[in-house]
Amino acid sequence: MVHTQADCALRAHMVQTQADCALRAHMVQAQADCALKAHMVQAQADCALKAHMVQTQADCALRAHMGLLLLLLVLLLLLLLLLVLLLLLLLVLLLLLGLLLLVLLMLLLLLLLGLLLLLLGLLLLGLLLLLLVLLMLLLLLLVLLVLLLLVLLLLGLLLLGLLLLGLLLLLLLLLVLLLLLLVLLFGWSCDHRRRLLSSVISAVSPSA
Repeated sequence: MVHTQADCALRAHMVQTQADCALRAHMVQAQADCALKAHMVQAQADCALKAHMVQTQADCALRAHMGLLLLLLVLLLLLLLLLVLLLLLLLVLLLLLGLLLLVLLMLLLLLLLGLLLLLLGLLLLGLLLLLLVLLMLLLLLLVLLVLLLLVLLLLGLLLLGLLLLGLLLLLLLLLVLLLLLLVLLFGWSCDHRRRLLSSVISAVSPSA
């Protein structure tokens, strides 16, 4: 019986040892699983951090692109403003050029008048020299050519003014004739009408 009890105690000790080994193995496995889970969590955190950094870089690139577009729009607006200012400056320069042409025309007219007076004075005083006359005639010809060019520039406006003046005179003449006709028809007696009509006919016939 003593031997049997010793065997039972030995078997119980061996079972306890196996249980301890199994428990230790289970604890080691649990620690390994925890370490693996921690490693996976760390890897997921690293991936999330990398994705956040990529998103941040994309946002920065988008902001830089938007800033570049805004800068281009501002430059375009400035270019349009500069173009408008250049057009206004061109208009002012054209107006100044017109005024300069008018002043130049007046100066050339004064120069022509002075040359004519000088030529007349030389003719009257008998101090006319052939070379001086030729030079003055050449200068006078040049002045006349320039004057002709300037007159051609202003001839259009002059013709338009003459046309308007002719239309105005024609309207005034028609108005006077209409008034005379009204006076002849309603204003005077038959004798007065005949006398006025005969005077008008006698006045118009020589001119015709």
